[in-house]
Amino acid sequence: MSNRKRPDHWSRKAKAEGYAARSVFKLAEAQRRFRVLSPGQRVLDLGCSPGSWSLYARQLIGRQGALVGVDLVAVD
Repeated sequence: MSNRKRPDHWSRKAKAEGYAARSVFKLAEAQRRFRVLSPGQRVLDLGCSPGSWSLYARQLIGRQGALVGVDLVAVD
C-alpha cells in the first residue's frame, strides 16, 4: 500500500469531522492566517472533487454567499 492511500491522523480527523479529504485543513489554515473567505462571498471551486473544500467554504460564506463547484469527477 502506498503512503498516499494509508490513512494518517489528518485523514482520520477529516472523516471524523464529516469531510471527504484531509486537504480541508489546508484551507482552514489559510482561512485562519489570511481570512480568504467571508460571509456573503461568491466562490468558484475548480477541481472540487471530493468536495471537502466546497463544504468548508459553504460554511464560511453562509446562506447569503454563493458557491459553484466544477470537476470532471462526480461529487457526492
